[in-house]
Amino acid sequence: LGRESRGGAVALRERLRHGENRDAIGLEMFADLERAGNQPGAASSRLYEARGYAYRQEDIERLSGRIRHEVRRRLRQLKQVPDLPGARDLLLSLTRREPDYAPYYLQLARAQIALDEDEQARQSLLLIRQDALVGAEASRLLASLQVLDEAGTQAADNDTSAAAVTPVSLHRPRQHFRDNPRLGTGGNAGCPIRNRSTVRHV
Repeated sequence: LGRESRGGAVALRERLRHGENRDAIGLEMFADLERAGNQPGAASSRLYEARGYAYRQEDIERLSGRIRHEVRRRLRQLKQVPDLPGARDLLLSLTRREPDYAPYYLQLARAQIALDEDEQARQSLLLIRQDALVGAEASRLLASLQVLDEAGTQAADNDTSAAAVTPVSLHRPRQHFRDNPRLGTGGNAGCPIRNRSTVRHV
């Protein structure tokens, strides 16, 4: 940020602290300043806050689109490092912030699988396996995890290593998060969890 922009950010921060400009417009402006200052995590949090103050549907949808964009941007950065634990933690926080947004659970499960956190991944996938748009992918990953579990059990029973009895193709799920070119998109951006009676498309 230049000197003028930094001064504007400080002034806006002070106004927000004192309850001024604490509305969707003011908070979105603050998010723009944070994004310009290379603070994508702070920017997305600010956009969530701004959306909470928005009341017009078009503003809610626009801010939701900006939030998705910031999340994709941050996940791309984490993938490039790479920082899978950081991506996992980010996605976990997003599922808590938006518990009815299915794509975050699918991306979280992919990260958990890549980190060998199979049981956690299974729990994430079970939440969305009935979803109309991401349920099929969730079911596919659940089936892959089941095959891996069965292969591990067979290996233990035969007193041999899992590598000796697990087909090479079974390792693909663990690479999916790293190699997925759609990382951060979560498939269709408008596919909420269906088992909550209402459908969100923002």
